[in-house]
Amino acid sequence: KVSRIKLDHTNPDSMKDALKGLYFDVVVDTAYTSDDVSMLHDSLDGYGDYLLISSSAVYPETLPQPFTEEMKVGPNGIWGKYGTDKIEAETALMERNPNAYIVRPPYLYGPYNNLHREAFVFDCALADRKFYLPKNGEMQLQFFYIHDLCRFMDILLNIKPKQHIFNVGNKDTISIGFNNTNSKS
Repeated sequence: KVSRIKLDHTNPDSMKDALKGLYFDVVVDTAYTSDDVSMLHDSLDGYGDYLLISSSAVYPETLPQPFTEEMKVGPNGIWGKYGTDKIEAETALMERNPNAYIVRPPYLYGPYNNLHREAFVFDCALADRKFYLPKNGEMQLQFFYIHDLCRFMDILLNIKPKQHIFNVGNKDTISIGFNNTNSKS
């Protein structure tokens, strides 16, 4: 049975009350900060597996892509605090549970995407609005379809490999550059 519980991450007492006495086979956490990880972890009475969805923003943008798990994480000039907060969230989780899994996706796309990043470029082009593309649109990026991420997490939790940190995404990078002088012609 899958249960979704909406929690207020700013209220530790509310979280503890909502989770009291519950056991979860799997906790899938999208925490942004170490405080988020700590508060949720402190509120759980019991769980089997723990999976944190982190981000490829934990890698400095100067590293060659695609990123590998062996690369050193560090500040990213493009993602700034978001990336360093994700690093701290990963660190907090591994200190509390070294058997947890961390998945680092790049840009995610697909149904129910709550961020208007990927679609923004296409919406602007269709409306003939100008927009900025880093490095003249030639910046290399990785994308990953949300359903593929879900399939990966399912396989990961069934196999339970010894490795605990995984970069996921297409092995090839792409640029998103195209001529935006008159997208309707």
